[in-house]
Amino acid sequence: MIMLQFHPWHEGWNRRVYWGQPKVTWGRDGTREMQRIGDMPPPGQWTQLEFRAVDLDLENSGIMGAAFTYFGGLCHFDRLAVVVGGKETVALEDEIPDKYRPDGNALQFVASPVKSGAKSWTGGPNNGVVNMVLMHQFWDGNWFTFKAPEGEKPPEDDPRKRRDVYREVADLVPDSPESWVFLQRILGTYSGDGAVREQIKECQDFLRRHPATPNALPILDRLRDLFAADGTHNTVSRCEDLMRDLKLPRDIQRAFYSKYVEGWTQWQAIGPFTALGERRGMDQVMDAERAFDPAWKPQGPFNKELAWKKIKNEKDPKRGKSSWVDLSELLMGDFDKQQRAEVERAPYFAYAYRKVSATQEGPAVAYFGAYDTISIWVNGQRVVTERQPGNEKDAGNAAIHLRNGDNEILIKVGCNERKLGFNFRLADPFGRPLQELPVD
Repeated sequence: MIMLQFHPWHEGWNRRVYWGQPKVTWGRDGTREMQRIGDMPPPGQWTQLEFRAVDLDLENSGIMGAAFTYFGGLCHFDRLAVVVGGKETVALEDEIPDKYRPDGNALQFVASPVKSGAKSWTGGPNNGVVNMVLMHQFWDGNWFTFKAPEGEKPPEDDPRKRRDVYREVADLVPDSPESWVFLQRILGTYSGDGAVREQIKECQDFLRRHPATPNALPILDRLRDLFAADGTHNTVSRCEDLMRDLKLPRDIQRAFYSKYVEGWTQWQAIGPFTALGERRGMDQVMDAERAFDPAWKPQGPFNKELAWKKIKNEKDPKRGKSSWVDLSELLMGDFDKQQRAEVERAPYFAYAYRKVSATQEGPAVAYFGAYDTISIWVNGQRVVTERQPGNEKDAGNAAIHLRNGDNEILIKVGCNERKLGFNFRLADPFGRPLQELPVD
C-alpha cells in the first residue's frame, strides 16, 4: 500500500488517498478519510500517482501538512506538485520547505534513484508501516492550496463537466455520507427554467443506480421538497410510487413512513394506577385485560375514581401534530401539582383502548414506541409482552393478524418514574399504512 495524507487548514489528518490494498485503519474506507485511487504501481520503475482535489473534497482548501506513507518494502518519492487552473506548483522536491518540521519516521533525502531534480526521499526499508510527516512548525500557515489565487481569472466553468466529475465521485462511494454531499453539489449546478425537474431526475437516477444506499432517506426528503416545488400536491404519494418502482430496501421504506406517516392518537384511556414491585405494573392483571367495559370505574391514587376517557392529541400550531400519546398529561388533568408530582416519582401504569374496523382479514405489523415498558393485546391475544423499545416513533414492531370487521387493540404502558406515554400505528411490513384502516 502507498498512501498520501493531507492536513487541511485546522481540520486534522482526515484526508487520505491510497493505492493497493488497505493495510491500516486510519479512517472509513471508501470515504475521503481513506479513498482508494487504484492498484499498486509496478515495482522497480517510476510511476506518477495522481488524484483530483474533488476526490477528497479539497477544491477550496489550503494544506498545512502532508504525509507520505507506505506499508512493507521500500518506496521512494521524488516530487510533490499541485496543479490548479492549469498551473503547476512544486510543493516538495529536494529539501524540506522553510518553517516545516518532519515527524513520524525519518524522511531521508537520497541521491539515487531520482526521477527529477537532484534527490528523492524515502523512509527506508520496513516490514510494517512507514509514515513520513511534514507539518508547519507554528500550525499557522498553508504549505500549498488547491484553490485558485485571488484575482486570477478562473477557468471558464462548465456545469456539465462538473456534474460528470461529481457524479463519478458519488457513484464511487454510494454507501458513504460523501456520496450525498456530492449529489447535493450536482443539484446545485442546475439553475433556471427546468432546474427542478433536472434535480428530480438526478435524485431518481442515483437511487435507480444505488437502491441500497444508506443515503436514500435524505434523498427522498429532498425529492419531497422538489416534488412540491414542481407543483405536486401529495408528495408522499409520489415518493411511495418511486420506492415501489425502484424496490428500495424494507428498512429504507420503513424509515420513510415512520417520518412522514402519523401515528394513531385517538384512544380511550384509563389511569394512572400505582405499580407494585419492579415490573412497572406489568404483572398486575386488571379487568381491562380481560375485556373492555366502558362502565369500569376502578379506584386510583388518592382514592380518585377513574374511568375510561376519550383522549386525542391536539395539533400544535408551531410543531404540527405529534404521534406521541402523553398519558401523563392527558389522564392527570384533574390532579393538582403536588399529586401529579407524587405519582410521577414512583412506578405507575395506564391503559389505552381502541377499536378499528378492517375490510378484510390478513396480516399486519404493529409499530410502536413507549416510555418505558409496553404490552399490547390484539383481539384479546397478547402480541407484545413487557417490551422496552424506546420512545422513538416505530422503535419496535410485532407481526399481528387482523380479522375482517372490528378489531380491538389494548395497550398497557408502565414506567418507573416521570412521564408515561407511547406511540402506535398499524401498517404493512414496509411501514406503508393499510388502506382498509382509518387514519387519524
